[in-house]
Amino acid sequence: MNKRNWYVFVAFLILIMLIFCLVQKALAESMKCEGGVISTGDSEAAVVSKCGPFDGALVSKTVSRIVGDIPHILRSSLIVETILYERKIYNCGEGRFLFVLMFKDGELVDISTAGRGSGEVKCF
Repeated sequence: MNKRNWYVFVAFLILIMLIFCLVQKALAESMKCEGGVISTGDSEAAVVSKCGPFDGALVSKTVSRIVGDIPHILRSSLIVETILYERKIYNCGEGRFLFVLMFKDGELVDISTAGRGSGEVKCF
């Protein structure tokens, strides 16, 4: 194999790995329900309208933080932002995944799996 063919082969392998990574990322950020596909960025209401009510909830957590860089003289008038994090569960049915959806202030920010579910099939 000459040098040029070797470079073409390596470039082809890198391209295949890049495509594989992009496809995996896209699959990890979406889920198909009876009412359509949900993905990160969807509102909690949109998720419920497409997938129905949640099968459970894990942890709800509220985080407060100071917004902006405020000089020490103005500390008495700090601006505090409160963020609500919620994890909701969909049991997709017998032999299918349990999906854990993370919401930040009502917006879907992460979709992950947590083992296998049971019961009737709800997700596709």
